Amino acid sequence: MTTKAHQVEAATERLSGDVPVFICSNGIAHLDYARTKGFHLGVVEHGVSRDGDRLHHTGLGRIRIGSLDSLEAMSFRASPLAVVWEADIEQVVTEKLFANAIINPITALCRVENGAVALSPCREVATAIYEELSTLFDRHVPYTYIDTIIDKTAHNRSSMLRDIEAGRQTEVDAILTPLLKRADERGVTLTVIPVMQKLILGASVSC
Repeated sequence: MTTKAHQVEAATERLSGDVPVFICSNGIAHLDYARTKGFHLGVVEHGVSRDGDRLHHTGLGRIRIGSLDSLEAMSFRASPLAVVWEADIEQVVTEKLFANAIINPITALCRVENGAVALSPCREVATAIYEELSTLFDRHVPYTYIDTIIDKTAHNRSSMLRDIEAGRQTEVDAILTPLLKRADERGVTLTVIPVMQKLILGASVSC
């Protein structure tokens, strides 16, 4: 299921989970929903953009899927989609969240391609977000992973930037808003992430 995060529940409400369902949306807002419904998780690393009714493949990657419960590992024939099974899909989702929480809001607010996040002044904001993210998760995500994603997608325009430019609803409530709730639950004080969340909400309203 490859919808935007805010479309997941509407898109899957009639699915029982009797046939394996993999939610491939950004953020972590769908994790509890997936557990409740008996769904599983996926992360799409391919770069894709849409221009009207035309899709553009902007970067090769993998589709990484895995189970939140006891679903047995799957194997796949070789294909351009490069579907792989991940034994620890929550780690994969956490890594993707770190990348999205850093790259998406910065590029959307600064109206720049992903590669700019590696350069000053965006890099200083990126490392500040990373430091706050690291206080919210027990799982470790090295900053080198973020650098790798930035490098691989340097000439891409993030989905959040494209949503704001097109006047569409962003995935801020799947990527940044759950982090504020997580901070409250852990008694952690955040400074940068709440500001980024409010700025993205403001930018969305002004579109």
